Amino acid sequence: MSPQIKTSARDDAFAVRRAVFIDEQGYENEFDGIDDNPSCVHATLYVDDELVGCSRVFPELLERAVAPESPQSPTCTFDEGVTVGRRTCWAAWP
Repeated sequence: MSPQIKTSARDDAFAVRRAVFIDEQGYENEFDGIDDNPSCVHATLYVDDELVGCSRVFPELLERAVAPESPQSPTCTFDEGVTVGRRTCWAAWP
């Protein structure tokens, strides 16, 4: 097994999110303004050169500005002393 992570394959990341969240789970619109912000990182995971998952990582303050109605991140015991967090959303496919 040969895993590889890329941060330069946005189209692949969007394909996974479309398949997982729109096609499989029925979300109407998985994409938002966070996707286009330069501080948002789209990562894709490949195993033996096959696309198997993706993630997007972004500052929580960006989410508050773009989508103030979104749920707040839960407090985590590992976050003690952290004043600005980052949000990570993972999708695995297939």
